Amino acid sequence: MPSPLLLAPPEIVEEIILLATAAHPAGPPSSLYALQVTCRHLHRTLHANHNPRLFAGIYMQMFGDAHRIRTLVMARDRTGDVSLLSQTLAVELQSRLGTMQVFRDVFASLDIGLYDPKLPDAFLQAYLMLLQDPASVVQLRWARAYEVCLAWLKNRLHEGALANNGWPVENVTNALVVSLFWSLDSRAAIGAESQQLRAEVLELLQPFVQASFRYPCGNVPDHVFEACASSKTSGPDAGPTTGRHTAHGAWPPTRLAPIHVAFVGLEGLVEVPMPSIALYAIPAYFARLAMTPMAIPSSLPRTRAEAIDRGYGPHGVTIEDIIAFNEHAGVRFPDAADFRSETGLMVAPSLSQLRPTNTPRLAPYILGSITGSWRGSYAHLSREAYTHMLEHRTAPAQFPRMVRKPIYITFQEHYNYSPGRPIPLPLEERGFANAWLPDKCVWRLCEDHIEFSGVDGDWAATYRTYEPGLGGREDCHPQRNAAAPIDVVVTGKTSEDGLVWNPLRFYGRVRPSDGRVTLVAEASDPERSHVGRWIYTGYVTASGNFVGRMMFCDAGIDPPPWDGVFCLSKV
Repeated sequence: MPSPLLLAPPEIVEEIILLATAAHPAGPPSSLYALQVTCRHLHRTLHANHNPRLFAGIYMQMFGDAHRIRTLVMARDRTGDVSLLSQTLAVELQSRLGTMQVFRDVFASLDIGLYDPKLPDAFLQAYLMLLQDPASVVQLRWARAYEVCLAWLKNRLHEGALANNGWPVENVTNALVVSLFWSLDSRAAIGAESQQLRAEVLELLQPFVQASFRYPCGNVPDHVFEACASSKTSGPDAGPTTGRHTAHGAWPPTRLAPIHVAFVGLEGLVEVPMPSIALYAIPAYFARLAMTPMAIPSSLPRTRAEAIDRGYGPHGVTIEDIIAFNEHAGVRFPDAADFRSETGLMVAPSLSQLRPTNTPRLAPYILGSITGSWRGSYAHLSREAYTHMLEHRTAPAQFPRMVRKPIYITFQEHYNYSPGRPIPLPLEERGFANAWLPDKCVWRLCEDHIEFSGVDGDWAATYRTYEPGLGGREDCHPQRNAAAPIDVVVTGKTSEDGLVWNPLRFYGRVRPSDGRVTLVAEASDPERSHVGRWIYTGYVTASGNFVGRMMFCDAGIDPPPWDGVFCLSKV
């Protein structure tokens, strides 16, 4: 007697398969494979060549961005191209399943698998999967891509360092591996690491974290505000550098060239920048540092009341302050739920921020990304240790220890939709040292806006203050020209619960070309002016981290005479 499935309408069979696949979301559609081998009729009916619609449905289930794909399907349906899109998704599904299988095969035999010639392309395809459908993290974890990346870190990340004066090479594969390693990381994975393994990972990542003069955090020089062809530092058509040199070569270093790829649902090729090792190494590094709580000196007062009684004043550090930091100031980990949100960015741009190459490459900053309260820490070497590395071409045999300190900040964005830039743009290097605001610039914070003006009265500008759920929404600004650039100024100060560590004030601007946030940090109390002025520059990530470098700017900024790294998570 023939199976009832042979008599059922194809739509019913497809629905059964999709329901079975949804019950086991991670990994290939095993229920589909089981049905395909039952008989010749079902094998033909359920084959991708004959039923691309089914494979398109499985693609939507597995890779999380069903809303985007359904929107594309509806758009194609109006033009009669829906079948073509289904075929495209079916091919894409098979390609992704092939990438996942490469990782499974490599993991099954890591000793020789790490040298599999298919592995470098699998790293690239996995990176592109996360850009297109960031919830692919679930599938890549199932494929054991995280374990493969960890094995690469331990066995091949520093390959070639001996011929590079002891410094690991920032090539395409290493950049992809470190980016995937952090993108697939989790609290559970780090918690399962032995102390020995955690220390080994920290040691492997240290060069990328500590040596800004070799491993910058972006593809455009720090001091450049408006990127153009002459400011490119990546690829064969890279423009001229600043003309400065360190013991390590030209500054800034030449970056990895972008690639051009076709994405599902987008016409034409899209230019995709290669990831910066430093931007992914920094949060992975801090996440492991946070597993070791900050030590609590027994001599400290336990509470604020006790601190005041003992003459420490209202801002002396107490045992309660350190306990609170240890419990609540860790790094936020990447998560599929975060990636589905458009309230922030991945460190690499997500598909919604990529554009075809005949238009601007990136539109990466989403208004509201940095407004709010942040907690985290910064870390730096002693000035002597940093200077020694900067001035000596050979990597140290043992990288020096970094000092880690808490930092709590509340940020506020202020924006302007003017086609021009109402605040004059100063000369690049001088402007960067003042976070791209004119030297002779004053401002006044009002209830819902901020007013800027030149001290000589030669210019003035008003920026609206961003309000979550209101400010910056398109429907609140019907007069906005969608093609007009947004100019975003950021102000901030140390949060009330962080004043015990270091009361600071912040101000700066967002670079429109890549969403880089650059801020001046200086003491809010004139009596603490000895701390000097620091520049914080980095990126906001989709997982809710603000990641980058901080540099001391008392004697030039290019290359920085002394710097550190920071990683803050949104509260």
